[in-house]
Amino acid sequence: MIIPGIVAVVIVVAVLALRQSVPQVTNTPALAPTPAPAADPQPLPAVSVKSNNPLAWFDSLTASGKTDLAVRAALARLQAEGPLPPGSSVARDQLLARLLALLPTLPPDLANEVAIALVKQPLPRAEMALVLAKLGLITKPEIRVQALRRLLEQDLPAAELIPLLSDADPRVRAAAAAALRRQAGVAPEAAEALAAAARGEADPRVRQALTAAPAPKSPTFPEDRHNPVVLPPAAQRVAAKTIESTWDPKSEGKENVDYRCHSIITIDESGVAHVETESDDGGSKWHVRYDGWAWKDAAGNVIIDARGQKVHYLEGSDHQRGWSPDSMTISPDGTTTTIDDWHQSKLGQSGLPGAG
Repeated sequence: MIIPGIVAVVIVVAVLALRQSVPQVTNTPALAPTPAPAADPQPLPAVSVKSNNPLAWFDSLTASGKTDLAVRAALARLQAEGPLPPGSSVARDQLLARLLALLPTLPPDLANEVAIALVKQPLPRAEMALVLAKLGLITKPEIRVQALRRLLEQDLPAAELIPLLSDADPRVRAAAAAALRRQAGVAPEAAEALAAAARGEADPRVRQALTAAPAPKSPTFPEDRHNPVVLPPAAQRVAAKTIESTWDPKSEGKENVDYRCHSIITIDESGVAHVETESDDGGSKWHVRYDGWAWKDAAGNVIIDARGQKVHYLEGSDHQRGWSPDSMTISPDGTTTTIDDWHQSKLGQSGLPGAG
């Protein structure tokens, strides 16, 4: 016998189960469909390379907050097209101008990429050089130097070049000096700026660029080479003098009284150093000569920069051609530390005849 109460419960449970399994139609208004996510804009840089209207595309992306994407797409287009003469494409010149306008607002790494791309282009306006020359826009020193040197190859007005004679990097100062010297005969302000800068310039390499004085033929700025020896920057001039130094040539740094090197360093008024070194271990005799640069650092040490200089062999057998030029730091008490282009360092003692 089925109890009526149990039957009622079974019927209720069955109805509830049926309601859950069958979609219910209600009078509730239907919800609006969820909009599809925006298309990923990543393919756009490739499209932009072939776009006939890159400016509208660039402006659209920047207006929607996708500045990084717009910049990278523009860089891809410039790379694909290669350098074009200024004026050959109005759209291209305007795209370059837009990149320059954005440069101060870009993250450092992206600003560096833009700088590299721009200096590879024949820039259509001298104002572009002014933007790139502003300190702080390019954060990586080597990229900044590359960019400024490339820009200084152009015929920029003297007013734009003169401020660079005070740049912190001697390579930039030298490049600006070379550019100004091309105008010195026709621009009085250029000649005056060169003369004033030469009077206060401590780095002899920059003074050479300012005055066109004779200089060693080897690379003027070994800082450009891969893995260069690092020397203290120039803070003061060195007066013309001769310095003699005796030092231990053994790479392991142990003294050997029977095998020493003796160097005579002659520094002229222009800051060029002429180094002549002899050594004799009782078997192999070396006698070499090379040029370099001389200055004082902020601590008053005399720095002899012989990095990358050509070595002339005055004595020794034909197979003895492996001498690396020694740069030197000579302290006021005469202590000498040498370091060659193989990064081998030695110690010695110098006499410092002459003042300054």
